[in-house]
This record gives sequence, structure tokens and C-alpha cells, in this order.
Amino acid sequence: MSSKIEDFWDPTTKSSGLGISTLCLMEEELGTALEYLVGRTELVEIVSEGYHDITKHLEVAESFSGEFKYSIHSPYIGLDIANIREALRRKSLEVIEETLKSSSELNPVIFVVHPGMIAGKHLKEDNARALKKSVIYLNELSEEYSIPIALENMPIKFLFLTKPEEIGLIDGLKFCLDVGHANITKNLDEFLLVERIDHVHLHDNDGGGDDHLGLGKGKIDMKKVFEGIDHQNPKPNIILELGNRDDVDPSIKKISEISHSFER
Repeated sequence: MSSKIEDFWDPTTKSSGLGISTLCLMEEELGTALEYLVGRTELVEIVSEGYHDITKHLEVAESFSGEFKYSIHSPYIGLDIANIREALRRKSLEVIEETLKSSSELNPVIFVVHPGMIAGKHLKEDNARALKKSVIYLNELSEEYSIPIALENMPIKFLFLTKPEEIGLIDGLKFCLDVGHANITKNLDEFLLVERIDHVHLHDNDGGGDDHLGLGKGKIDMKKVFEGIDHQNPKPNIILELGNRDDVDPSIKKISEISHSFER
């Protein structure tokens, strides 16, 4: 059995918790995916898409509640909370709210949402206004269900939150730093300096594509990332968001190497 990820990073001093996303197991039924993660972590982020759609498989997640705490990644395929077509924006929020309602049965530590698209330079302000309306509503949902909601920085220019100065758009919500995305947009160092980071998605890449590689397979200085996160107070949860299950155990080992390189 692999060592738990928490064994290599003291959550009382360095982080609120280290966990693993089900992204690397999306082709498996949720129960099979969660069984794979037993013994590897005590915090799992469920990506609520496909076989892992929490609105359809809530009971499966509940059956593992003795093993895990959860965070939830909202559905994102086909959704756009910054859509200037009001009916589509509202429908996106409807799907997100349905997922949040189901997720509330799991008492997740956080619920992560993508911030939406920019339809074109000439429409950016219109999209920003649409996003602002969605943020207001998400704040209301966060209060209603007593679940923190975070927006995540994105990797390509026609999406919102590709620059630290756009964090003001999430007014009242939490911020999820996706390390791989920030490496692609060439501003990881700047993102690590923002005043508050509430949640972290951790994966590697070479600065080109959003490959969700195992730690050490790309060009990101992971020690610098952990040093940057360590300045946050309170400390954010850190989720390994990998694209391949074979990278899980080597990435846990990489975290071990990083933790031992810090002065105790």
C-alpha cells in the first residue's frame, strides 16, 4: 500500500490538507476511483462530470465518508457563468446549483467553479457584467448552503482569471490557484504573491499545454510553489490534479522530497 500523501507534509504547520482529485480516474466508476484513493489520501476532490457526477452518484461518495473529506469541482463542460446570453448563463448556474445542493450532503471543504469565457475583445465588458451577476448569485448560494465557493484561474486568454489583477472579479468568493494554469499564462510567481489563496490545484506542465502531468514531469519549480503557499494564512488545501493515475504515487514521493528539503 502506498504511503498517504499527508504523511509527507504536516497539515498543522504547512497546509490545511493535501488531497487528490478524481481527474486521474475519470474513466472509472466513482466507487472504483474512490477505492483506488483509499490509503493514499484523506481528502478527495470529486470532479462532478461523467461517471463522477455527484448528482447521480451521491450515495457512492457518502459510502466513503468514513475514509475521506471532500472538495467538489463543479461541472464545467458546456457551462459558462459569464455568458452574455442570459438564458445560457442562468442554465449554467442552475446546473451548478443542482450540484452544490447534492454536494451539501457531503459537507465539502470547498466547491470550485470555472469563471467563464470572453466571447471577444469587443464583448469583454459585457461578459464581465454577466460574470459579476453570477458572482453575486454564487455568493448567495455559498451562504445558503454554508459551503465556500471558489473561482479558479484559467490557462487561456479567452477565459476570465488569467491574470492576478482579475481576482477582484470574484468579489466575496474564494480563490483557487491552479498552479499548472498559472505556469501556462506565464505569471505563476505573481499569482503566488496574491493576498489570499484559499485552495490549490497542483500539477505540472512545460508551459505549453494544460497537460496535468505528474510533479517533476514538467518545468514548474515545485519547491518554490510550496514556499509561496506557505506564506498564506490560513493555509489552503492542496489538491493533486493529475491526468494519469500512474503519476499519483510518484507525485506523492515528489512531495516527500520537497518536504524533506525544508528546514524543520
